[in-house]
This record gives sequence, C-alpha cells and structure tokens, in this order.
Amino acid sequence: MINPVVSNTVNKSVFSPLQSNGETYAITRPLTEEQKEKAKEQKSNNLGYNIARVALIAGFGVLVLMKGLPQNTRKSILEFLKSLEKRSGELAANNKHLSGIQRFYSDTLEFTKPLLQKTQTLFTLASFKDVLVKKASTYWTPLENLGNRITKAFERISIATSRRSYLRTLDRLEVTLARIDEIITSKNPAASTELRKALNGIRTKYIESFNEIERGQRLTNVKADMDEGGALHERFWNRIFNREVLKSSETYDTFLSEELLKGVKAKRMGDVKTKGDEIINGLNGIFEKYKCQLNDREQARLTKLVGRTKKSLEGSIDCETNRLFDKIRDLKMGSALNDSLSVLTSLGVVGWGLTKADNNDERISIGLKYGAPAILGVATSLLFTVGLVSTGPSLLAGLAIGFVTNKIFAAIDDARKKYKENKPIVVLPNIDLRSPIKNIDEIKNG
Repeated sequence: MINPVVSNTVNKSVFSPLQSNGETYAITRPLTEEQKEKAKEQKSNNLGYNIARVALIAGFGVLVLMKGLPQNTRKSILEFLKSLEKRSGELAANNKHLSGIQRFYSDTLEFTKPLLQKTQTLFTLASFKDVLVKKASTYWTPLENLGNRITKAFERISIATSRRSYLRTLDRLEVTLARIDEIITSKNPAASTELRKALNGIRTKYIESFNEIERGQRLTNVKADMDEGGALHERFWNRIFNREVLKSSETYDTFLSEELLKGVKAKRMGDVKTKGDEIINGLNGIFEKYKCQLNDREQARLTKLVGRTKKSLEGSIDCETNRLFDKIRDLKMGSALNDSLSVLTSLGVVGWGLTKADNNDERISIGLKYGAPAILGVATSLLFTVGLVSTGPSLLAGLAIGFVTNKIFAAIDDARKKYKENKPIVVLPNIDLRSPIKNIDEIKNG
C-alpha cells in the first residue's frame, strides 16, 4: 500500500516523492499554470535567440564576404610590403657584411614578400564576384533592373556622405575665419579692411571649389573617365580572361580593378588636393602676416583653429577622392546586388525560423524581439558601409542598433501582451436580421 506523503516532505519541484515498502518513488506532478507560462516563454526566448544569432552571423558573414577585405587592410599590406622592400634593400646593400642571423632574416624577407604580394589577388576576387553577378543579371531583366535601382540608391547615399563632410568643413572654416577676424582686428583695427577682404576671398574660393554643382561635375567626369575605353566591368572581365594576362605573374600581384583606374584616381586626387591647398595656404598666409602682432596664447589658439580646419578639409577631400571614388568604382563593377544579399540572407533566416513557432502570437513575439532587431542590425551595417564607413565600425554600429531595438521591441511586445490580456470582450446581442427592425428597448428586453 502506498502511504500518503507527509506535508513537510513535499518537494516544490515538478516531482513528488512517494514511498512503498520502504522504497521511494517519484511521479510527475502536473505543472501549474504559472510554470506552464514560464516554460512557454523560455521556449519562445530560446527559439528567438537562435533565430537572431543565426540571422546576425549569416547577415554579417555575407556582408564581409561580399565586400572582401577592408580597404585599410589593403593599405596596411601595401605599407608593410614597402617597409619589407626597404629593409631588404638595406640588407642586400650590406650583403657581404651580414651575420648568420641577419642573412637568415634577409632570406626570410625575400620569401615573405611574394606571399604578401599574392594577397592582392584576394581583392581582385572580390571584384570578380561582383562582375560575375552583374553579367549574370543581364540574362534576367527584373534582376538587372533591381540591381540598377539599388546601385542608384547606394550611389545617392555615398554622395550624401561626401556632401555632409564638406558642409561640416565649411562650418569649421566659418568659425576659423570669424576667430581670425576677431583676434587680429582687436590687435590691429587698421588692418580690418584688408583682413576681411582676404578672409572673404578664402571663403569664396572654398565655395567655388567645393559647392554641390562643382562636386557634381567632378563626379560626372570621374564616372566618364572610369568607362573610357569601354564599361569598367567589361574591361575588367576581358582583362581577367585574356590569356596573355593570365600567364603573367604580375596579374596575381595586383588589385586589378584599382590598377585599371590608377591614372584616373591619381589625376582627380591631384586636382582636388590643389584646390584644398589653396584654401590652407590662404589661411597660413594670413596667420603668418599678422603673427608678430599676437601674443603666445593668441598664436596657439589660431594655430589650433587652422590645424583643425586643415584636418577637416583633408578628410573631406579624402572622402571625395578616395572613399567615394572607390565606392563608385565598386558600384560600377556590380557590388550593389552582392552587398544586398546580407539583408536578404537575414530575412530568409528569420522567415525560416518563424515557421518553427507554435502559433501566430509566438511568431509576432519572436519577430518583434529578435527577428526585427537582427534584420535592422544587418541593414544598419550595410547602410554604414554604403555611407563610406569602413567594415569594422559598420559591424559595431549594426550590433549596437540591434541591441537597442531589441530592448525597444521587447517593451512593445510586453505592452502588446498586457493589452491582449486586459482587452475587454464585447458580446453583441443575437439579432435575427430576417425579423422586423426593433427599437433599442426591444433589443435590450430580448
């Protein structure tokens, strides 16, 4: 016979101990409603976490793979190669006087250089996949049209980034000009007319060189130069599959798409830099002319202001002639469709994951708390890269946006559930539409 369980031995867990003939047994105790809700919530959260994790990994992974190695990585490799070549040259010049360790070091450098040079092929492969997708899209008009629309949208975002950079530089320039006027005029009021004429000349020169119409014309010229001799992606394709080029070892030591436009980029960069130098030289000329009339504190203040303006202008010029140039080149190669795959991949993962939910309410909850933040995080990273931000900071920005939106949407989901629980149930009277229309009192009385 099974003895009843004494109250002080009752286990609070889902298992209840029972004794029979000195043996202890456990039978499953039915879950309470509260425990059922917690278990259900935990299951939903686990599914949501898995969906978000896979969506982020897949989205960010595709984004990184589609973009290839960051531009800064390429620059670092090139700089490292230059330092190796310099060091190798120094060691080679003293070859007869090298110790055993130095000779081993020299041989190691010579062995390392070709390997690093071959890494340039990785950047060429990134361009190759873009061109491959671009050419494949021409066989299906809807996909080709989609690629063109995405390309135009990405181009507008990138151009807007360059525009904002120049506007920030203009604001800083205005502050610098105003401070120069204020400080020098307070020391030498008689110089105010000549000084302000020079300052207005600098302001006018900046506006003439970097206004939106002038920048737009430069961009139009750059795009035309990129396609000189045929569309850029076609020239790249023909160069890749040229037998003589494939036989050349130099092909595997260069970033081909950059090599094709090396002359165009250098010329445009030189032209715009010249315009920037005129602005900086004008500021420095004014400063040097009146420097002797200023005390050390005032000189330090103006030196700092001019230095900040120079740094801002150089950053804006780099944004236009380097980062925007490279983005336009990549878009011409067909990168827009490939970059968009990151968001599409996340959408696909989230959509697949939601099919694993038990009901619509759980799907809504998981979608709000985990699916939407994951997609928004990947989309944010994509927009940052299109906005000429490097890959690393773009990924961090995407993670930050995903974290913030998770908290916001979780609060929205909680409010939704509370509203659903407390929502009043409205019971409409059973009205026979075939019977004659009754007044309100007749309806109340049945």
